[in-house]
Amino acid sequence: MSTENKQELTTYEGQQFNVVDDITSGKAYYFSGELETKDEKKAFYNAVQNPDEQLRDHINETIDLVNIYAAPVELDSQEEPGVKVTAPRIILFGADGTTFTCCSVGIYNSMKQIIQTFGYPQEWDEPIKVQVKQISRGDNQILTLKVL
Repeated sequence: MSTENKQELTTYEGQQFNVVDDITSGKAYYFSGELETKDEKKAFYNAVQNPDEQLRDHINETIDLVNIYAAPVELDSQEEPGVKVTAPRIILFGADGTTFTCCSVGIYNSMKQIIQTFGYPQEWDEPIKVQVKQISRGDNQILTLKVL
């Protein structure tokens, strides 16, 4: 992905979307980091294929957030057996190199709000400290991020 225009999502068809558009359309992905050197590309590939940690295992912990990856994935619906739904898969990249993954609309919405408020990660002067939170909405448990 070109590093010249980080504000856009790249679709599988090569068309462009703004990162705040709905990734659950199933056609777009976004990565905020640099992918110019072979080492950067290897680290990115390994993070996407095998992230270090599940985000849900870090509730109430702080992450020094430096980069974000988001892509649509198809999952089985929890409400309707046999039905597939598209959900955002998110990988958060910590300043220490640790990657945290989840499939969460709540984290995706937090990511969009962080970008709208603080700009894109490549524009940040320093990592943004976020705390992983879990909130209840009816019978559902939703992950979200609190900026510290």
